[in-house]
Amino acid sequence: MRTIAVVTLFALLGLGAACGSDGSGSVEACRQTLTKLCDRACGCTDGEACDLYYQGVTMQFDTRQECLDWYVETGCRSSDLPEVAFFDTCSAALDQAACLEEEEGALIMPEDCIYSEGG
Repeated sequence: MRTIAVVTLFALLGLGAACGSDGSGSVEACRQTLTKLCDRACGCTDGEACDLYYQGVTMQFDTRQECLDWYVETGCRSSDLPEVAFFDTCSAALDQAACLEEEEGALIMPEDCIYSEGG
């Protein structure tokens, strides 16, 4: 596995670290949106890698499955996920998200996909 630069804001998105809904609607919205996040990251990155870029930091995954394991399988297990509206807004932002055109590429994380407690 390549070096992963782990930053709190990436973890906030994937791990749903702030209070919100614990209903199945949030879990399904989480799974759908974070799967889309990984798919978009893979589409922006050369080869099989799936990289995400935010404010000068790149989070790297060797494969789509590594990305899904981090964001979907681990992140959507939380009983304290953001509300469905957060995932809807993030999903819409992912549809318009740009790719970083440097080195091997990466998905530029949309601001609407960064969740912070109280925000």
